[in-house]
Amino acid sequence: MKTKLLTLTAVLLAVTAMAFLWTGCDTDKPEIPEGGAAIVIIIGADKYEVTTENEYVGQVLDELAETEDLVFEFTGTADSQYGRMIDKLGTLIPSGNEFIAFYSTSDNLQYSFPEMSVELEGVTYYSANFGADQMPVMDGVRYYFVLDEAWW
Repeated sequence: MKTKLLTLTAVLLAVTAMAFLWTGCDTDKPEIPEGGAAIVIIIGADKYEVTTENEYVGQVLDELAETEDLVFEFTGTADSQYGRMIDKLGTLIPSGNEFIAFYSTSDNLQYSFPEMSVELEGVTYYSANFGADQMPVMDGVRYYFVLDEAWW
């Protein structure tokens, strides 16, 4: 009887541990609230306050290129492994060792790399773990694109 009780306890503990592990690995993107997500996209010195039902930041950039005459030039396709490589965005045109860096105010480790951050007007922006085509739109989050110099 004692052995059966220990076995049952061990099985229940294993099932509980697996449930917690699966929950911790949840990679679902945030849901867009009804009426759209309110976000801010900053491109260099230009700021766009947007309410959108788009799922990804890259889609919002596409929309801004159509509605705001935003210059948005890229290489590749949105559905490729890494998404599009942004060549020009607004007034951001990399030259030499420069590239267009992408940051957000989300400190969620699933989407950002907090060890690499910049500050703008008292707000901390964390390096994005994804390109714009894979970065989900999150209500209340600010996205920042800026020229940066490669250190590699």
